[in-house]
Parts: sequence; C-alpha cells; structure tokens
Amino acid sequence: FCGFNIAFFPMHLSGLRSMPRRVFTYPAGIGLDWLNLISTAGAFIFAAGVLVVIFDVLRPKHREPRGEFNPWKAGTLEW
Repeated sequence: FCGFNIAFFPMHLSGLRSMPRRVFTYPAGIGLDWLNLISTAGAFIFAAGVLVVIFDVLRPKHREPRGEFNPWKAGTLEW
C-alpha cells in the first residue's frame, strides 16, 4: 500500500507540474528530479511487497501444523 502510493503520487504531482510524456530523455533542470527519485524508491518498495506476496503464495504449506477444526468447541456453525 505504501509503495504504491509513494510510487504513483509523485507522478501525479509531476504531471500537474507539466512533466513531458512519451519522450526518450527528460531535460535536466525542470525541477522534477526529486519527484522522480521518490517515485523510483516507491516502485522498489512496491516490488518488494509483491515479491513477499509471491513468496508466500508459492511457499509449501503442507509441513506446517494445521489448526484445530473447532477451536471454540462450538456446537453450531456460528463460531
């Protein structure tokens, strides 16, 4: 969540400050260097979060002990 917002909110701000789109290189000195740096850091945080989720999905869970079927000893399905 934080990585997504740190990555894309500076892009929104740089768009409001007239950052050119679809260019090969950006001109130096237009004042958007820090916003692009913050956005890049947020993208790395976002990628790290995605990698943690992928690791958790692919991790084998058959060796872990299963939880108790009815932990509250309830006789109905309301537990």
